[in-house]
Amino acid sequence: MNCEDLVAGLCTYIASMDDIAQTLATYNKELVSVDFWKTYGLTPVGVRALRKCRKLEEVDLGWWYVSTENSDVASLQNEARF
Repeated sequence: MNCEDLVAGLCTYIASMDDIAQTLATYNKELVSVDFWKTYGLTPVGVRALRKCRKLEEVDLGWWYVSTENSDVASLQNEARF
């Protein structure tokens, strides 16, 4: 059975949200919504991995803490299918 909605918002003790996103994309393709509100450790790599979730309709990245020095966050907006 797959989870349709996941709220990981405010989970500040998880070091790598990329791992969470990649695991969801690999093993939970029925995901409809995911909340990464105020999380750390999510990079464009993790966000791009979520494209494998074909039923995904909603991604909450509000107050997403990401270093813009080494990431191309602007390109995610151009690539977004969410």
